[in-house]
Amino acid sequence: MFVGTSPRYPWSLMTAALAVMIAAGCTSSDSGNSPPDEPLESSPPARDRGPQPKAPAPLAVADLPALPASEKRRPSRRVRKPFDPIRDNGPIFVGWPAPKLGIVITGRLDGYLEPCGCAGLDRMRGGLSRRQTLIESLRARGWPLALLDVGGLSQRAGPQAMLKFRVSVEAMTRMGYDAIGLGTAELRFPAAELLTLVAGEEAGSSRFISANVGLFGPAGQVTPQKRIFQAGGMTIGVTSVLGKKYQREIHNPDVEMTDPEAVLSRLVGELQRSCDLMVLLAHATEEESLALARRFPVLDVVAISDGPPVPPAEPVRIEGGKTLLVQVGERVKDAIVLGLFDDPEQRLKYQRVPLDSRFAPSTEVEARLAGYQEEIRQLGLDGLGVRPMPHPRQEALGDFVGADKCATCHEAPFEVWRKSGHAKAARTLVGLDPPRQFDPECIACHMTGWHPQACIPYESGYLGLDVTPTLAAVGCENCHGPGGAHAAAEAGANESLKEKLQAAMRLTPAEAEQRICPRCHDASNSPDFEFEAYWPDVAHSADK
Repeated sequence: MFVGTSPRYPWSLMTAALAVMIAAGCTSSDSGNSPPDEPLESSPPARDRGPQPKAPAPLAVADLPALPASEKRRPSRRVRKPFDPIRDNGPIFVGWPAPKLGIVITGRLDGYLEPCGCAGLDRMRGGLSRRQTLIESLRARGWPLALLDVGGLSQRAGPQAMLKFRVSVEAMTRMGYDAIGLGTAELRFPAAELLTLVAGEEAGSSRFISANVGLFGPAGQVTPQKRIFQAGGMTIGVTSVLGKKYQREIHNPDVEMTDPEAVLSRLVGELQRSCDLMVLLAHATEEESLALARRFPVLDVVAISDGPPVPPAEPVRIEGGKTLLVQVGERVKDAIVLGLFDDPEQRLKYQRVPLDSRFAPSTEVEARLAGYQEEIRQLGLDGLGVRPMPHPRQEALGDFVGADKCATCHEAPFEVWRKSGHAKAARTLVGLDPPRQFDPECIACHMTGWHPQACIPYESGYLGLDVTPTLAAVGCENCHGPGGAHAAAEAGANESLKEKLQAAMRLTPAEAEQRICPRCHDASNSPDFEFEAYWPDVAHSADK
């Protein structure tokens, strides 16, 4: 089929204007790792993402409130050694000759188009851009490739999630993916919108496959149930299923689902008659996937969506059979590459490839991601369907008022905050290329008054640099809660109310460590975060 070369790719959804919005490039550097351990090495720039309500002209760093000329950031007690991807994440393809066929397996992107750059992009893994560079580097070596994905490209619902799904599909089409499964999040999209992205230009030509899921009818009508193609002189057969447990999470009347084992009983036999290698993409629980692998032991590879966040470093065989179990991990921070060889002593090799800073950013993908940020800017919060919701403590604590209001009484804590990275969080987004201050998924942890995980503003929370400039930072209220009622009480004479609200706003280090900091400083956005090391940078008391 179209393995080893880029397929015909209609970038129909990318306008000429967006095509020229190419993100800043990076200076390549030699890490000292020799081929074949070094597909491509570079030190990419720090990146992030960004939003605003409607879309006036983008604001620059200079549009933010000025910082005092005398201000100096407090010296951090954190010491990080320089990051080296090969030293820290290990070399790849050591001792590999050129394989007869390379099979790249990914899955569970979960909308993670690019790694968050807040903690230093060089230290983070994943992203469509690095994935394309990996694939291009393998093709440059002359490796015939088959590209497979278990599905799960999306995570949330709504216009931004649909936009990210479209960007993912476009990028993976350009990479030349041969087969992509369907995950639960994408099957929650309106079926008509999903259809426009998963249906092929001709009947049976879709890269999306599913043996037991159909749109507007039984499986096989819109997307094929299986795909058989030639690669590396071999006939490869691939099918995909959605597990029964995950089926119960889909409540879409336009999606038809059937029992995966029943349909595989027919399809596996069809594949076995004509294929040299058979692969099952199982968007299912580990338990159900293992049961299917044991039920159909003729399968060579079963790739599953369930499993640990990081794929195993070594291959796993299903006991008592030949089937190789491949777990893809989370957010495609790693890709699995299987090498097939004619060597009877070792027909197959397995490599977990960390998508880290050894892979230079792809100019083509970076341009599309810049276009994605421009689309977000033009849509604005209203166009993205982002609607403020009440804060769970709004009735007791009132509205968000901004850190400047706190400075009136809490001078010393305010000085600590002002010299911290939290005070400059908005500047981080505005200063990126492209800027990310319009992206709800970045605003949520860089501005005041948003739910960090849901990426939704609270009522009276940040809505834009021009609308709510006093909330353009990770302010006091991100940790302590809305301060409107407390500030109003301090201006009054009700001592009992003052004490009550003062107590409600207090936050101990233990509470911060357990339930506040991890909301943004998680494994995806701040992988090096250690509370004991970071806390001294922001530690303060309530003393006036």
